[in-house]
Amino acid sequence: MKSKLSFLLILLSSVLLAQTNPQIMFGIVVADTVFSRTYYMGIDPMATDGIDFDLGEANLPPPPPAPAFDVRLVLPEGGFSGVKSSEKDFRNGSQPFSGQVEHRLKKQNGRHGSLNIIYDLPQTVNIHLEDLFGGIVVNTDISGSGSFTIPDALDQIKVIVNYNNATDIEEETNLINDYALYQNYPNPFNPSTKIQYSISSNQIVQIKIYDVLGKEITTLVNKEQSAGTYEVNFDGKGITSGIYFYSIKAGDFTETKSMILMK
Repeated sequence: MKSKLSFLLILLSSVLLAQTNPQIMFGIVVADTVFSRTYYMGIDPMATDGIDFDLGEANLPPPPPAPAFDVRLVLPEGGFSGVKSSEKDFRNGSQPFSGQVEHRLKKQNGRHGSLNIIYDLPQTVNIHLEDLFGGIVVNTDISGSGSFTIPDALDQIKVIVNYNNATDIEEETNLINDYALYQNYPNPFNPSTKIQYSISSNQIVQIKIYDVLGKEITTLVNKEQSAGTYEVNFDGKGITSGIYFYSIKAGDFTETKSMILMK
């Protein structure tokens, strides 16, 4: 038994160690007035059109019922059929890389207004945004930094990335200039949900869960983190249905929000 357990631990360690950063990587943020998520694209010699676990890609579950915030990159496997989607989409190539790569951003508007693409692109990258109807509704180029509002009527948009002799990993774009705790997603949830938060400087961060009586259920995060946006998963498998609270403490910043577990 011990030998099998040791083998599994070694196998798991080898898988984790095998994960590498893509050679070329950049991110865009998609946000409404409450939720925001970062989606990564780029180039690597090991990338395929499918799910590349070693590059951090992971196939997302089906979207939650509408209206609920949901955005994903549809992978090109199967001709962008939508069978596989991820928050990261890396394509095959080597640095320096020049060329054009098409991505598909699929969205589902939530309760909090239109979705915006917020970007701060590297100098070696510019993007053409276009609808799936030949550019009738959306047909625009973006570069540098700024934002673009996706029309509510569109559920998909082409993100055509043009690389101009791009090299090296681009550092994660720091679009965060404040502290924030976002509403969990999905909500209500069963049995798990994601909690996203942002910090604008290096801080010891604590994320804790409480019941309605103020009793601490668990600590999800308790460590020093650098500036950026993070996401943590909460699994309510072992607790009963009801209202719970999650709070963040990062330096002098504290905030608490409620969530509903509905089994």
